[in-house]
Amino acid sequence: MSDGQPHSQSQPQPPTPRRRPDDRVGPVLFTDETARSQLLTGRVFTFRPDRRTIGETHARWERTGSKKADVVIRERKYLNPADPQALLPYQKLSGFTSVEEWQQAIKDLHGELPRDGWIYDVVLMDTEPEVNRGDEYGYENAGVWECKCGIEIIVTEKTQPLQITLECPNHDEDIIKP
Repeated sequence: MSDGQPHSQSQPQPPTPRRRPDDRVGPVLFTDETARSQLLTGRVFTFRPDRRTIGETHARWERTGSKKADVVIRERKYLNPADPQALLPYQKLSGFTSVEEWQQAIKDLHGELPRDGWIYDVVLMDTEPEVNRGDEYGYENAGVWECKCGIEIIVTEKTQPLQITLECPNHDEDIIKP
């Protein structure tokens, strides 16, 4: 029954972050070969349906496997992975050749495409300096830039010196770093 008022489609609210009692950051698991290969280039964006701890930790290839690499994990965005436009800004550094391929990998891993989840930025701590690892890991020009209205732009190429103008289609203000 309609009450005559417009009904808005509200975004689901993310659950509260999980905390470990000892504030340690749990290891991150990469069972998918494509995502694992991307991580080994220095950086990967990965989707997780559950919120996880962030910070310095290590990566494993198997649940009970040994440590394979030291990494830093940063939470990037809460989103709906069924929306191709939500994943698109992160696709290039996911390792997958398309959003559809990435969505299929998420389905294969979780049995279905979750309704929501998080994008995490996982960066190798011991990569060579020429690998683009993001602004706080070596290249001040790389990383995710965000406009005041929430549009994200991912800068993935190393260009020195960086002279770039980023324009938001919604207004004339400058793009700012988070």
